[in-house]
Parts: sequence; C-alpha cells; structure tokens
Amino acid sequence: MVSTQRSQDPAPASYIGSALRKRENQLAAGITLVVAVLVALFMQRPLPPGTVIELAEPEGFGLARDFTPVNFWWKAVSTGRWTQGPEAQVLLNRPLPERGHLLIEAFGIGDYRGVPIEVRAGPSRQKMAFGEHPSRMRMPFANEGDVYVIEISLPPIPESPGDDLHAFGLSRITVEAAR
Repeated sequence: MVSTQRSQDPAPASYIGSALRKRENQLAAGITLVVAVLVALFMQRPLPPGTVIELAEPEGFGLARDFTPVNFWWKAVSTGRWTQGPEAQVLLNRPLPERGHLLIEAFGIGDYRGVPIEVRAGPSRQKMAFGEHPSRMRMPFANEGDVYVIEISLPPIPESPGDDLHAFGLSRITVEAAR
C-alpha cells in the first residue's frame, strides 16, 4: 500500500484581509509619491536672499542643510573650515537665485594672507584677497543656469616651505538679493 501525503497548502487569504493589504500598499505608494514630488519642488527653488551658509557647521546631508563641503575641506571648527588643497568647493542643495551677491567671510593663513584667490559661482568670477583676520567681501553673480557649486581656487606660492596646506579659511557665505 502506497500512502500519499498532501502538501500543506497555506489557507487562502480572506477577501477582506487581502483587500486591506492592497489598500495599505496603495496608500504607502501614494504617500511616497507625494513626498518625492514635494522634495523635488522644494529642492528646485533657489536659495532665498538672506540664506547664510555657516561653514563652521558639521557636515550633514538632507533638507535641513543648505550645503555640503566638497573637495579638500578640513573638518569644521569654530571659525569655519580650512582648505587643504588648491581647489575647494561648496556644493549647495539648491541653486543660487538668478542674480544677486555672495557676501564671503574668509581669512588667509600663512603665505596666503593678502594673496588673491579666485571665487567662482557659475559664469561669475572674482579675485579676492583676505587678511589674517576674518573679513567680508561682496561678489556679484549672475546665474545663467542652475548653479549649485561655489568654487575656490588658490594660486600656487612657490616660496612656501613645507607641506602645510592650511592656506585659506572660509567662515560663512551669505546669499544677498541683487541691488
């Protein structure tokens, strides 16, 4: 005599239970879509005038932050951040407005005191020289597209001895309306 065993089929789900699970999945997908659309709309709006980018803030990502230091910045300290190479960038989470000014508070360190550095925001460029103590300089900009990066270039100083790359300190950048 041969015995056969029936496989244990799971009990079919009730109609109400499966309908509720389907509705929960649709609701979750809808909420996710609404959040994604709101984030996309929020992120596309330019930084408003009066936005202050404090470089002394710790690194962070997300909607609460207006920037991320990229490419050759030291960790944040109370006075801001120092470069550790000839190029540094501040990546903005939202684009700059169409026109305006960047009020840059910075200072030169060592051989870079009083040496002109180049600041770029899209097609706008300006050379600025900063002393040993934090000072402010204003740079007009015109945003011909979506400018998300503020770049800083340091010129080479041939008579600079050693490998100390703390050359330029950036404390804050304020986005101002066009005048």
